[in-house]
Amino acid sequence: MAKKRELHDYFFKEAKRNGFRSRAAYKLIEIADKRDIFSKGDKVLDLGAAPGSWCQVASNKIGKKGFVIGVDLQKIDAFNESNIFSIVEDVNQLSLQMLN
Repeated sequence: MAKKRELHDYFFKEAKRNGFRSRAAYKLIEIADKRDIFSKGDKVLDLGAAPGSWCQVASNKIGKKGFVIGVDLQKIDAFNESNIFSIVEDVNQLSLQMLN
């Protein structure tokens, strides 16, 4: 029989304690640290961005000179970070003119 999933596990609690929107932030941190996928000043596009924890991690990794655009079908709550922008849109219908 499979082990029952613990909804409020260690990573859930750490995410809340550290201000991340979901425990998934720690998976991106692990990937970013292992593969060195971000550089200071990068421009990042996060598709399917809600609730926004990956935007938060990317923002921290790229610093103030870079920016993150999060796109999702549902509204993403406002961020404290000034270099994160969100768009509520179907990416299949997204027009580049929206960004001008």
